[in-house]
Formats: sequence, C-alpha cells, structure tokens
Amino acid sequence: KNKNVLMSFLNAILKGNPKIIDLELLNTDSPKLIKNGLGIRLDVKAKVSDNTFVDIEIQCRNTHDIPERAIQYLARMLNENADKADKDNKNELTRDYHYPKVIGIWILGQNVTDRASAISEASMVFHKNDRDDYRIMSDKMRVFFIELKKFKPKTIDKKNMLNIWLSFLQNPENQELKHVDETVDQAFDTLKFVSSDKKMRD
Repeated sequence: KNKNVLMSFLNAILKGNPKIIDLELLNTDSPKLIKNGLGIRLDVKAKVSDNTFVDIEIQCRNTHDIPERAIQYLARMLNENADKADKDNKNELTRDYHYPKVIGIWILGQNVTDRASAISEASMVFHKNDRDDYRIMSDKMRVFFIELKKFKPKTIDKKNMLNIWLSFLQNPENQELKHVDETVDQAFDTLKFVSSDKKMRD
C-alpha cells in the first residue's frame, strides 16, 4: 500500500544512483550460513527497478557494532542474490558468478560515527599510496548511515525531499510538513492509523 512512500524516501537518499521507478518488497529472513549459526532478519528488504537490492535498518541505540553489522548484512545479501551464470558448471571453484549491487541504509537514533554530516555514504576503496591515488574499488556494496541527532536544519527546505523526510523521521508530529508532498501526507496518515491500534503499536 505504501510502496510509493518508500520509493520517495529512497529516491531522496540515493539521488538518482539508482533512480527508483519501481520496487518489490522481499522476505526479510536471511538463512543460517552454518547449521548451528544465527540467521538474520532485516527490517526492510527490497529489490529496486535496476535489480539493486536494498536493506533498510532502523536502530534506536548505538550498539557499538553497527558498521560491522552493516558490512555483514550487505555481504549476506550480495552472496544470496549472486546469479550463477554458468549453472551447468558443477565445480564451485570455477563457476562464474554475477553479483548484484547491494545498498544498506541505517536510520540511527544515536550517533555511531565521528563524522560531522548527518548522512555518510561508505563503500570499499583503494587508499592512496606512493604510486596510486584514492579511488573506489567497487560500487557493488554501499552503505548510508543517517544519524538523526546530527540533522539540525534551521528551517525545513520544502523543495528538498531529503530534508523533508529527515525532518519527518526526526519529528513525525511536525505540522510544518503537512501538505508539502502527497507521499509525506500518506506517511502521516499511515502512522496515525498504525498508532491508533494498540496491538500494531506494540
């Protein structure tokens, strides 16, 4: 029902990389890797229009392991959704895999990095050395940390959807946000409906 709201939120963060024109919500359970190991349950998992997989996590507390968990979740999604290109090849060592792009978005109630910005994007990089410059190693895995405590705009920029969505997440009772965008109004209405049901709220 609220797919368009999620698309608006994701497009505000991703700024066209990729541009999302459709998405499919997926099963959030990730199976155990070993018999006695732990499975993982993601908060929101989606496959978007260009076949990128997105994981959205909401974390109120700083558990002091969030960057490591973000890497683990992305690595799981990358592995689970790899396409075995030469399926007839039974040898796992020589089989050719095609890996999708995976993106993690962590919405955080407490600060977990020492960065000044409210939004930080990370990916795997080659560091600068005596012969090579810094550059991205791969864009297959990207993670965004949204630290809401660092988001302190003086005014709400009503032409900036990212500004609007972060303001909504920070204070979903902010009346200034009403009628700015139909997807935000839909989020207000849905939150009001969910909050009125004690079982749903719990």
